[in-house]
Amino acid sequence: MGKRTLIFMTLLLSFSVTAISSKNPNIFRSTRFRRLGSKIKEKSSYFTNSIPDVISLKKIVPIETKSDEGEDNVPVGVDRDKKSISLLLSEVKERTGDLQQMIADRLLSKESATAVKTIRKIINDFPDHGVVDIFSLYSAKELVAAILALSRLQRAAMYATENNIMNDDDDEEYISSIDLLSAALGIKNNDDLNNDEEIYEKSLLADLAHYSIYAHCAYGWKFGLLSGKLHLGDKAMLKKKIGIEKQHILSESWKSKTHLPAYFIVRDENRKKIVLTIRGTLSAKDVLTDLCAIKEEFLTHEEEMQGMLNQTSITSDILRKTFRSKYESSAHQGMLQSSRGVAKATRKIIATELSAREDYDLVIVGHSLGGGVAAILGSIWKDTFPGLQVYAFGCPCVGPVNAYPYKSDSIISVVGEGDPFSCLSLGHLADASIVLSKVCEDKALRESILNRTALDIDELDKDDLKWCVQKLSELEKKMTREKFFPPGRVLYMKGNLLGDVEEVSLTEINQAKLFRMLRIHPRMFDLSLHIPHRYEVLLSRVLDKFR
Repeated sequence: MGKRTLIFMTLLLSFSVTAISSKNPNIFRSTRFRRLGSKIKEKSSYFTNSIPDVISLKKIVPIETKSDEGEDNVPVGVDRDKKSISLLLSEVKERTGDLQQMIADRLLSKESATAVKTIRKIINDFPDHGVVDIFSLYSAKELVAAILALSRLQRAAMYATENNIMNDDDDEEYISSIDLLSAALGIKNNDDLNNDEEIYEKSLLADLAHYSIYAHCAYGWKFGLLSGKLHLGDKAMLKKKIGIEKQHILSESWKSKTHLPAYFIVRDENRKKIVLTIRGTLSAKDVLTDLCAIKEEFLTHEEEMQGMLNQTSITSDILRKTFRSKYESSAHQGMLQSSRGVAKATRKIIATELSAREDYDLVIVGHSLGGGVAAILGSIWKDTFPGLQVYAFGCPCVGPVNAYPYKSDSIISVVGEGDPFSCLSLGHLADASIVLSKVCEDKALRESILNRTALDIDELDKDDLKWCVQKLSELEKKMTREKFFPPGRVLYMKGNLLGDVEEVSLTEINQAKLFRMLRIHPRMFDLSLHIPHRYEVLLSRVLDKFR
């Protein structure tokens, strides 16, 4: 809703209420209207005596006076009314932000209203986060040309690097990888690969294929229609796809709230695991969680230490310093709040199950937002549940480098090629805006990029490809904002849903290098590259290829 529309509606509502109440003074004496009136008076100073009272029609009575020059009588009340309305409009404009938050507080839950407040603050603080307002600084023509140039430059530089055009030893670090499928098949393409690692990788492929089904089931039977399968209810989908019985479903919550995504807990007797599965973004409340994208620090032992942390501030500071020095942790604020919500709702059930079955371990699974929440929850419970393992599919950018959950060794993240959320965080947006601003301002650079990359990618001259790598490297030096990355051990999945089994591959990569820049390309917002069905199908193909 625009500000002008909001102002108009406020005025219309005010005068309408006054007109109706003047005819029937008792109509708005109910408790609900009294509370709403009190709320409005609290939040909006233009309903107080600090501004001329234009709301009460009784006070706007034309007063006829005679001019000094003997002209006809002029209704002075009309001029006073216009002046009062002008003051009211200016006051409403100044306080539009407060009014919007008041509406959010009134209509939304406490968590949602808080999220809206956080998101508005992030947007207002964009300059502080390094985001350049390129849409207001440059013309549409300059901006479109800059986006096209940067897209071509990125594509050419990546092509040159992947095909070893530079013939530089440093290129090996761009994607330092081990082909997991080759490892599973026993093809030793790495001198350090021994038999133990080979068996582990075979087991890992089976686990990934198995738990990707859990991640898909978290979206319910309606979302399952995208895969062409009809299940009569969410539980029916769980039982059929995973192969469990009704009594194995320990807890379920299929409706999400702000900072509390949908989830379910099941007992996997075949693998002796208690599996907590967290759903990704599927509702407007999940989107609010996604948009709370600033960094927040947290404790890996915060649940166990909560009682002590509620004591004196001195004790609190000492404990925080102690445990942060042991496990330095920071993550996406919305996901962190969600992990706390899930922890509060599920910890008792999980602890009870694991204490009754000492040979069982905990597995946390999630896709998209659910994968990020699972990764953070796995870090919070790092020592609470020994043997814990996290599998995150289509995992978004969760936290910065050199802190948990990024450096956790108990998290396996699978990220598909082209997944739009693998390199999207506030820091990525800021860096992209800075580089686009540079390309917009430097017309010569922009035209050079477009001229050198005019041909198809495989027809470009070797010198032009090297030039593209060099120029992109120069632009990357301007990208200094802190960015978030997918956490843990990251496996890069290539393949097409409609492609051949032989085209599927799974490779371990360094996420801070591969996902260091927001990639601009025609399919950068293609959600078909992110859906859980893609991960389930391609990982099952990898497993079939191994078998």
